[in-house]
Amino acid sequence: IVLSFAVCLVGVLVVLYNMSVDINHLFVAATTLLLGISFGYSKTVTEIFDSLHMLYFVQPFDIGDQIRINDGPILVVEQVGVITSKFRSPEGYDVFMRNATLIQSKLSNFNRGKKLNIEVKVIC
Repeated sequence: IVLSFAVCLVGVLVVLYNMSVDINHLFVAATTLLLGISFGYSKTVTEIFDSLHMLYFVQPFDIGDQIRINDGPILVVEQVGVITSKFRSPEGYDVFMRNATLIQSKLSNFNRGKKLNIEVKVIC
């Protein structure tokens, strides 16, 4: 998609240049617009990239895992999205949390890790 957009953009610029249109003004306007958009959406883009990093590289939980966020109740993971994730509370309520909040929280996953079995012999 990006490559086809770039080819179309170059094609339009070549046609405009051949029609003797001054494309320097177009470049100035386009870069100004791009700069404004980058300032306006920088937090959103950062949040999306942080969420994708957490979900695809760190993978702190999967659907069906029982997790605890900070010192709250144990929740069951139902859906994992790019911006938000959905959990089920012990009372049966749906809990939606932004992944940006989860990144900064302490997560405890009770479905991962080794289980510890302790055997105690009692001698009477």
